[in-house]
Amino acid sequence: VDGVLRCLLDMTRRMEEYIGELSIDILMRDIHSFLVAHPPSQYRGREFRPLRLLKTVLNELVRLRGDDIRGHLTLVPVESNPTLCSYLDLVFKQHAKKDRDAREAAEQAQGQGEVVELRSIAEIFEDIASKDIAQAKK
Repeated sequence: VDGVLRCLLDMTRRMEEYIGELSIDILMRDIHSFLVAHPPSQYRGREFRPLRLLKTVLNELVRLRGDDIRGHLTLVPVESNPTLCSYLDLVFKQHAKKDRDAREAAEQAQGQGEVVELRSIAEIFEDIASKDIAQAKK
């Protein structure tokens, strides 16, 4: 199981490279099916790595597709308000807060005459994972 999770995490980190080839509707259906088979309420207060990875996948999809991701719920019965929709709403709220906080920080820093460079999480992780020490020290 750990090997599969590591592989899926690696694929998630590189999702931007192949998102155009990905059938997002089917992926969303599969995420929904997983959440139905493994309700998060069963794991409350316990570590459940597959669920954490699933949230990472949703975060990456929202980062790459934004609000358009809602259009990929065609194979999910959204009328019953599944757990997937709740998770997506949460991810959108988190992204909106992060964007708002970043804008406020940039405005505040610019007001003080500083130059601020905002970087995406993916860029930061790429730098950390880089084998080039000079690149990793950015």
